Amino acid sequence: MKTTAPVTVNKSYTIDNLTDGNMGTFEIEMDIETGNTSAFSFVLSNKKGEKTVFSFDFEKEIFSVGRSHSGIIDFHYKFADRISEAHLEKKKSYHIRLFVDKSSTECFIDNGELVQTNTVFPSEPYNSLSFESEEETTISINVYPILLEKILVFSFQFLVFSFSLLTIII
Repeated sequence: MKTTAPVTVNKSYTIDNLTDGNMGTFEIEMDIETGNTSAFSFVLSNKKGEKTVFSFDFEKEIFSVGRSHSGIIDFHYKFADRISEAHLEKKKSYHIRLFVDKSSTECFIDNGELVQTNTVFPSEPYNSLSFESEEETTISINVYPILLEKILVFSFQFLVFSFSLLTIII
């Protein structure tokens, strides 16, 4: 787990190497105090410059996710142009949980009041998180690696259990 003390962002702030030995799966938990800013964003990126942008625009009351430079995008002409948007109310603070794996991001804002799931195809794992804000914004961040081995073991155990249950029923 990687933790940062609360940081006041005035213009931009970047955290590199989100997880050691990054395999492309992790959770980011953030508490963000918006202050007087009218907009802020955070960006997941990798060393190749591929990125997914999460934007909070309080004047337009929109939360959006842009993936026009998220990685492999040329398999369909409309994939990169599509920006996911949702209505957003300005609050003094937000609690965000962002789950990232090799082909998707899932952003939960304030315990699921707002949720955005997006498919992305970076050619290498995202391992950097940047913030941009027009005014001072305070953030606290925790990064948790998600171990694929545990997910695979659980999935295998569930399949064995399901097969055993099916055998008993038949």
